[in-house]
Amino acid sequence: RPISVPASDAHGNCSTTAFSQGLASFSALSCDATSAILGSAGPAQVISDFPGARVSGTLYPSALANKQAGTRDPRIGPNDIRANFNVNLGTANCLAGAPWYYGLDNNHGSAVDLVHVLLHEFGHGFGYLTLVDLSSGQESLGVPDIFERNILDITSGKTWPEMNSTERAASVLNTRHIVFNGPQTR
Repeated sequence: RPISVPASDAHGNCSTTAFSQGLASFSALSCDATSAILGSAGPAQVISDFPGARVSGTLYPSALANKQAGTRDPRIGPNDIRANFNVNLGTANCLAGAPWYYGLDNNHGSAVDLVHVLLHEFGHGFGYLTLVDLSSGQESLGVPDIFERNILDITSGKTWPEMNSTERAASVLNTRHIVFNGPQTR
């Protein structure tokens, strides 16, 4: 049965156009004088079993689903990505002295280059992430996601969909023994 839900429900918990259309926003994120969450992003919605899906019974971020389908799925809203960036960056109580650098010339010095952070975070929005709860190992909606299908724990020899929740939660902590096992990386 096809699934289509806002990604925030499924997960638990650079351009002017992106910000003006509500795809990205500046908001207060966790920080202190010496560290900060710079930003966060992910899919606005996830979908499964759409026409053109390469793997059935699998959650896809909407941007990837639309790309694979070759058209915009009518169940998907107008935006594929939701992103937030720290509005307080560089203030005394939020990574003091390291504000956002908004230029496109890579001359950020000690400031944080917004373009680099945007590119990183938008990668998550396009689908370079898992929807698995990393504390409990629970799959989102009890269904594997397309990225998860390529996560291999080389200690156990199992991919995450082959594991139960307890095994996945332990695998998260198996430092340096979890690899991406996609067809182009073997």
